[in-house]
Amino acid sequence: MPALAERSEAVWIAEEVGAWKPHREVFALATTDLSESLGLELAPSDVLYIGDSYHSDVVGGTDFGWQVAWFRGDADLQPNGAWAFSDWADLLLKLELAT
Repeated sequence: MPALAERSEAVWIAEEVGAWKPHREVFALATTDLSESLGLELAPSDVLYIGDSYHSDVVGGTDFGWQVAWFRGDADLQPNGAWAFSDWADLLLKLELAT
């Protein structure tokens, strides 16, 4: 989504690290990579992760302490640290990025 990418300080794609979600290694590597690319020390809670799989994305991300936006997710299943959305415009509104 261009509007989100334009407003993000970094974008990271899980499939590029050589480990698979929901293993903690993926989320740890991503946090380290993002910290290095931004020149900042990021805590897991500083990361917003957007995914569409409950097990791989939502459970994996929230278990690691990331904030998670669950695309087409079930609001009744979302754990702490996650919220569900079904329209990209809703995500942008939630993040106060809509123009």
